[in-house]
Amino acid sequence: MHQFASVLIFPIMVIVSFSAVYLNLPETVTPITNIVAPVTPIPHIKSKSPLQVTGIGCSVDDAIGVVHSTFPKTSVYSVNRDLKNGVYTIRFILPGDVSPNGNNYAYISMATGEVEHLRLAETGSAGDRFINWMRPLHSGKAFGLFGQLAVFLGAIFLCVICVTGLNVYIGKTSRHLKVEKV
Repeated sequence: MHQFASVLIFPIMVIVSFSAVYLNLPETVTPITNIVAPVTPIPHIKSKSPLQVTGIGCSVDDAIGVVHSTFPKTSVYSVNRDLKNGVYTIRFILPGDVSPNGNNYAYISMATGEVEHLRLAETGSAGDRFINWMRPLHSGKAFGLFGQLAVFLGAIFLCVICVTGLNVYIGKTSRHLKVEKV
């Protein structure tokens, strides 16, 4: 049982472990990935119209409307307000995205409502596509219900491996102690 479960979950655990390292240490993994495949740096956008001069002229709903007018078949996943730089960062989902949370970002000026920058998954580099796969692979969502079930069963089998491994270890050490006493 112990060896069978180990062989069965090994590929799943490699994927989950590697993606966990990236999710916890992206500042370490991204430069390594960049050596093999270029990764587009995250832009540090400052609005062309500083908020101090113009004030906020674009509401969150207006910014979301800009994304919907630019990409009609999209749904917005999240909006972040960067008051220091005067931009909304809108994460949105396009058909064909790997992540159910979307892999696309629009940076919209808070002052004017203009698109300052777009970061689209489909135009990203090979390194960007590799990194876009990390969270969906880690959660299993990349392969839908089947992937999530595989990750869940992998976790169950990992627990079984730990218990059976401990059982094997205790069995060997107790036999070794019995041999020494005799």
